[in-house]
Amino acid sequence: MAGQYGATRMGYEAQLFLGTAGSTPTAQMTNCVDLDYNMDPDMGDTSTRGDGTSVPVATEKVTGLKPEITFKALNRPADTILVAMLAAAFSGAAMAARTKSYSSGKGYDGDVNVKVKQGTPLKGEATWEFTLTANDQLRDPSVWV
Repeated sequence: MAGQYGATRMGYEAQLFLGTAGSTPTAQMTNCVDLDYNMDPDMGDTSTRGDGTSVPVATEKVTGLKPEITFKALNRPADTILVAMLAAAFSGAAMAARTKSYSSGKGYDGDVNVKVKQGTPLKGEATWEFTLTANDQLRDPSVWV
């Protein structure tokens, strides 16, 4: 039975699709351990002196949005999407990314730059940790579609 706010979504329901830059990707990255979609706004200071009778209150306004997608993938050399991600990261090529908070949910759709970090713990699985940031060379990013 759903609570007053409806069904609670679980993390495993989120989806990540990756593909060729310039178009919406359709290949789902199922070798995805942890997935985060972050929005970090740039802020411009809008504080004013006021009438001088009280200390000014610092205010700001959003001047830009910085979407970022981070995720880990298990080191599975036969995973073709992982191989493509690594090729993009080590060559500086852009890729397309699409996130959804669940199958019909909203998220990011756009091309991305690919950063990678290799994780090789002594007592754990080997992973690749990816950070994706917006790239507008072939299409404009959409941050909540």
